[in-house]
Formats: sequence, structure tokens, C-alpha cells
Amino acid sequence: YPVSDLSKQLLDSLWFQPLFHLQTLNNRVKELERFREVQDQLMDIQKLLNNCRFSPQVTFDQLPAHLMQRCPLFSLDDLQRLKKGQLGSLAKTLLHTALKHVESCEVSTEVTSCPLVWRSMAF
Repeated sequence: YPVSDLSKQLLDSLWFQPLFHLQTLNNRVKELERFREVQDQLMDIQKLLNNCRFSPQVTFDQLPAHLMQRCPLFSLDDLQRLKKGQLGSLAKTLLHTALKHVESCEVSTEVTSCPLVWRSMAF
């Protein structure tokens, strides 16, 4: 559809800005719900990896930083990538990599097996 130059400029300027709160979006959208579940797991495992000296092998830099917060805001770009399946598959890949690290890492395994440490991490 034809769009005025002003409208196009506005959309272009807002494209990468995180403005949309997940709770205000329709929670019945399957892609959003699936992403939220993976995102919650990523944030929890990120806490665990912060305590591991070998965790620099696992980074979450591929996901926009605003999506790794408890109350994430989505940009138009995030929503489009989510709809295309790109954001969800990236998050799942990162989660899989992080879980593999925890399973094979001596430090992470010790941390997850210690009830006192596990409880103090407040998942």
C-alpha cells in the first residue's frame, strides 16, 4: 500500500525501538507464547551461567538485550522476526547451547546439584 513519506519516516525511525510490551499484545498468539516460554528458560539459565567461569563460551549476544529482561519490550523488527520464525529458532538454539554447556560443565553441574546455591539463585 502507498504510504506517505512522513509515515514511512516514522515507521523507519521506530522499527528497531522496543516499544511493545508483551502483556499488552494478544497472548493467544502462538509464536509469542512459545517465545516467552523459551525466553523465561533463557533468563533462568543465564543466572546459572553468570556463576560459571567457563560460561563465556555461551553468550546471549545474538538476542537483542531488551529481550533478555523480565518485562521485555518488543520492537517492530522483533515482532516481524518472531512471525517469520527467526527469533524463536534463534532463542531455541541459544537455549540448547546453554543446556549442553550446563550438562557438560563441571562448575555448572556442581552449582545445579547444590541445593543451597540453587535456592539462592531465586529462579
